[in-house]
Amino acid sequence: MNKPNNRRVQITKKMLKESLLELLEQTDISNISVRSLCEAANVNRSTFYKHYTSQYEVFDEMQNDFLLQIEQCFQPDDAKNASYQEALMKKLSYMKENLPLCKILIGNNVAADFRTQLLNVPYIRQEIAHDICKGTKAEAKYRKEFIISGCYSIIVRWIEENCTESPAQLSSIIYNILQPYI
Repeated sequence: MNKPNNRRVQITKKMLKESLLELLEQTDISNISVRSLCEAANVNRSTFYKHYTSQYEVFDEMQNDFLLQIEQCFQPDDAKNASYQEALMKKLSYMKENLPLCKILIGNNVAADFRTQLLNVPYIRQEIAHDICKGTKAEAKYRKEFIISGCYSIIVRWIEENCTESPAQLSSIIYNILQPYI
């Protein structure tokens, strides 16, 4: 029986995702065929089609897995009652550990809506709405957009520069920039 959590299925999907990531570092997803992906992953096409319909579906699953992990990084740890800065550092650490995937996701190579999806993580929206967006509705709306865009741009620059600062340093920089708004 082929259960979704079967170890072989997990290994096959992991190989396909890793191979797709390697191929995306060299070319655009529209230039990657299912055949070339299967060859790179050493997986039969019939096996591929048991799990996916296209290379785009593999990529979507990779993106969704990444966003789920980011969301989990932003869940405050009840035992420690983590601060926003600690949660941000955890997120940045995860991003640094997955740097090749982050570069693909933030680049205009594939996921044009990644910024929106990343910043729609409930914890981020809650923190921004609660701590940052005070004042009139109009002021709050523009302040939120300014802060989200600014933070995202800082993170993109950091990723493009191969994470030259540590996650702790960057979270401190971002936190200090946000300090007047919090």
